[in-house]
Amino acid sequence: MKATLLTVAMLALAAPVASQTADEIVARNLAARGGLEKLRGIRAMLLTGRISLGPDAEGPITVRVLRPDSIREDFTLQGSAGARAYDGHTGWQIVPGSGKGPEPLSGPDLANLQDEALNGIDGPLTDYAAKGNRVEFLGTADVEGQRCYKLKVTLKTGRVMYQYLCSQSFLEIREEIERTLNGKLLTLEEEVGDYRETGGILFAHSFVSGLKGSPLRSRLSIEKIELNPAIDPAVFQMPKPPAAKP
Repeated sequence: MKATLLTVAMLALAAPVASQTADEIVARNLAARGGLEKLRGIRAMLLTGRISLGPDAEGPITVRVLRPDSIREDFTLQGSAGARAYDGHTGWQIVPGSGKGPEPLSGPDLANLQDEALNGIDGPLTDYAAKGNRVEFLGTADVEGQRCYKLKVTLKTGRVMYQYLCSQSFLEIREEIERTLNGKLLTLEEEVGDYRETGGILFAHSFVSGLKGSPLRSRLSIEKIELNPAIDPAVFQMPKPPAAKP
């Protein structure tokens, strides 16, 4: 009898999960964040905060994002300025402390930045099909004691990420994403939290990430988010080298 009751109880618990579809879960996530129309209304975004890669590598960071697919990140680590940007056609970076000027990006590094640019404002779930992303519902998973819905998102570039949405709030609390580092395909884990409202929309302000299986973690703390500020598209373009002196 106990076994029968247990089986019935498990089936009852599983039934709501089985009835969920990827689109239903995505719709609940978008509603929890503030609604699809509000998210679509964001044309540009400016984020300021701090990034920490360790006790001796911490500094300010500014991120500009402009639809449809432009992004620029400016940061300072150990007193040296760095940058990464994509203007919809070309990706480039300035490596802090290298003494070099802007360098073009290609291959996996460029693909990583293209993913960030396309999904940087409203995430990969908003209008995912129009962005070229695919979403699959993989069931439930436990994340630090919280029951979550697990979504597999295949990005336009072909990279795969997994989002874990709290079954109560439908907000993302963890993410796993493929990244290529030094020619190796690795999985990056990220804990997402500290949601706050800006313009009627909930945005996460805390991101703690690191390679899967490694205890080392980097932290990104957002201090301010501005929606639809005036951003000159020219800031995303790769700077031209200074003219040679005669």
